[in-house]
Amino acid sequence: VPLALLSNLGISASAIVEKVLCRRVALARKTMKCTRKWTISDALREVYHLQNLRHFHIVQLVGTYLQGRVFSILMYPAADCHLGTFLEDTADMQETPSSNVESWHRRLFLGSTFTCLASAIAYVHHNTTKHMDVKPQNILVRKIREPSPDDVEVLYWRIYLSDFGLSRSFTSNDESQTNGPTSRTPKYCAPEVYDSDARGRSADIFSLGCVYAEILTT
Repeated sequence: VPLALLSNLGISASAIVEKVLCRRVALARKTMKCTRKWTISDALREVYHLQNLRHFHIVQLVGTYLQGRVFSILMYPAADCHLGTFLEDTADMQETPSSNVESWHRRLFLGSTFTCLASAIAYVHHNTTKHMDVKPQNILVRKIREPSPDDVEVLYWRIYLSDFGLSRSFTSNDESQTNGPTSRTPKYCAPEVYDSDARGRSADIFSLGCVYAEILTT
């Protein structure tokens, strides 16, 4: 099925994320180049987690394909931005009558994200998985515009947990600890993660609390 490139959504040291069109449906395409350090097995780990996680606030796997050494994952939905950008834009909105209305809607939405994200993380943990990289950049925001019965456009947003590239599965609650150094984002990681000590699901909760703190101070 041909894919039409719509826009670039983001880039990291290991992947490029783009918005593509597939049969009139916008998808997110995460493309990674397999190397000695980042193998196809590493890429398939994220696919495995996405296959086993079905939640309203978690991105959904659509498909994968391999072209030479380049591995791509197709996911739904294709978001408009990540939570970090959304928070910055909300904080920078000028105090004008038109922006006040949208700012009010944005802050109502941000207030609703607490239960949405808590539900997503609880679901991930219930399915014997640790996300291990909860941060605003891995939380996607999608703008929804729908007409109301009185022909007034209704604006709202939906939020999705994404990027399970560092995630780990565990067989039981008693065996959910991870030992040794792992990739981390220092600003959002728990102290035990920063110190490369044993860490479990509570490290995700600590990171989620850091995200909550950013939302509350926006």
